[in-house]
Amino acid sequence: MRIKDILFKSMLMSLCCGLLLCVISGCGGDNVPDPPMAYSRLVVELFESLEKEDYQLAAEQIGRLKALDPENSFLSKLQENQYCNVFVAAAQKKLDAGELEEALRIVSQGSELYPFNRNMIATEKLLKNIVELRRRLLLLITARSSNQLQENIAVIETMIKEYPEFAGFNPLLAQKSELAAQLELKEQRRMKFHLLCDEKQLRSRHDGRAEILKTLFDIENKSASPPARLPYSTLPDR
Repeated sequence: MRIKDILFKSMLMSLCCGLLLCVISGCGGDNVPDPPMAYSRLVVELFESLEKEDYQLAAEQIGRLKALDPENSFLSKLQENQYCNVFVAAAQKKLDAGELEEALRIVSQGSELYPFNRNMIATEKLLKNIVELRRRLLLLITARSSNQLQENIAVIETMIKEYPEFAGFNPLLAQKSELAAQLELKEQRRMKFHLLCDEKQLRSRHDGRAEILKTLFDIENKSASPPARLPYSTLPDR
């Protein structure tokens, strides 16, 4: 999974528009015939650095652009984004290596330094959701009851709605949903069978509570779907 592919698809377009306006306007200066050429050269070098994904160098180049155009707020924001990209790139390497918690730790450090940066906020949220997805998948695989299966399926389906990149797990969810339905049927029949066993035991002792269990069995049996119903005559020797 490429974090930046999910979060930064619009960054290049914003960069192009912002820098183009700066060059057209002469970098905001009225008395500097030389800086526009230096500025343009730095812009070209900046694009080369971004193409190579060298975000640290890109941030330093933006710093030099800011020296030529100190009042340009766009450059300040762009530089912050590149410093954030340094953290994201480092986290991506850990994520590619399967070190998910380490990737999250790196991004959390970046979030502490740039707490209001939307890219860092979104990246940290994404990684936290990946951690939670992994936990839910493990619970899904090891679940032993229909309730456990259904709970984790519902959580993962909600996560897929927010992050379509997780949709690759849909076949697994379909498989586990079918298993949950089968388990639920078995669990319902088993519960009613235990009611019958208890009812028979009480009735053999002439215990009046047997009728209560019989009534409870009838209610549960009537409300169940046909495949989950159990004939009252399941247990012999009444």
